[in-house]
Amino acid sequence: MKRLLLSAMSLSLISCASYFTKRDCNKTNWFAHGQKVALTGKRVDADSYVKTCEKVGADINYADLDTGFKKGMAQYCTKQGAIDTGRKGMFLNLDLCDTPKHAMLKDAHTQGVRDFCTGDNAYKVGVEGWEYNNICPKDLEAQFMSNYKSGRKEYFRLEIERRQQRISELRRDIRNYERERQRKYYELRAIPPNMRVAEVGIGQRKSRAQIHAEQYNDELQRRRDDTQSDIDRLDRQIRESQSEQKRLSQEIVDVKRKLRALR
Repeated sequence: MKRLLLSAMSLSLISCASYFTKRDCNKTNWFAHGQKVALTGKRVDADSYVKTCEKVGADINYADLDTGFKKGMAQYCTKQGAIDTGRKGMFLNLDLCDTPKHAMLKDAHTQGVRDFCTGDNAYKVGVEGWEYNNICPKDLEAQFMSNYKSGRKEYFRLEIERRQQRISELRRDIRNYERERQRKYYELRAIPPNMRVAEVGIGQRKSRAQIHAEQYNDELQRRRDDTQSDIDRLDRQIRESQSEQKRLSQEIVDVKRKLRALR
């Protein structure tokens, strides 16, 4: 029975997640998404978001997706597009572009990469959390990496601080939930017992006292149900907060390990 209940809960959670994913997919501007995919140097059939939306049976406007991709590809495969790609610290996917343009695009991309790999930019991208992908040329890499590591360390410190702050908030929330839950337990125990209702014989009408007693008992049961529902909700909030707290604590361990690796 327990396994059946767990299976039912798992299926319910999956179904709920699929519903929200499908809803978000159905709201997507597919023209804009196709353009975005092209500007990152990918093809539509390699895009994870499109695959996810297909998996949940979303209404994908493939015509808009294709039109947007072609527009993005046309922009990507220009001299300025290649420069912009390099300035973002991204590799250029020449497979998207016409072969006669490759030499020109390579030169433009190299120009953009050299703009990206400056010492001043290195700290900025490091503190923003960008992960270095070995794109900088050798003559710029040493200075870039020095400043990049400084920014990266600051990024990790901020990430640890943010998680620690959230953990403190969760501790406070859990204490509040526990106090509220205890108060609800007292409320539940304080609800008086049901009134005794005399049985009504066949063909007899209920007296006013009997009707009043039944209504009174119904009200008591409603109060019990509502209070127990509040207790269940608070238990759930405590478990969710504790789960998030545990996840954040593990993330702090992981971030600290990455921070130590930069020294």
